[in-house]
Amino acid sequence: MSEMSESVPSAVPALTPGGRAAAAGVAVAAHRPARRVIGSGGTWRWAEVTAQHDLSDGQVRYQVDVDLSGTTQVTSRTYAWPQEGLRVARRSTSTPTDRMPVVPPASASP
Repeated sequence: MSEMSESVPSAVPALTPGGRAAAAGVAVAAHRPARRVIGSGGTWRWAEVTAQHDLSDGQVRYQVDVDLSGTTQVTSRTYAWPQEGLRVARRSTSTPTDRMPVVPPASASP
């Protein structure tokens, strides 16, 4: 993979402390989209999208499985989209499964 000068993207929580996802979907394993993520040493790394979180404020976050160090140790990370250091590597030919609204937990009864 080629060396790049872009910055390493910042991993973020899937949901913001004050926000909730408007909808979340899981990518179909056979047709997962992929992103390129800048890992250690500025090298682009392949990252398969496992879930997409669409926040109620319009932000999109992708949960991916990625080997950031090149050692074949795959970890799960969530990245806000778009940001420098992330690129589309492959688009999916299917719609995420289980795409449904995220319902906040019911408050406890007094």
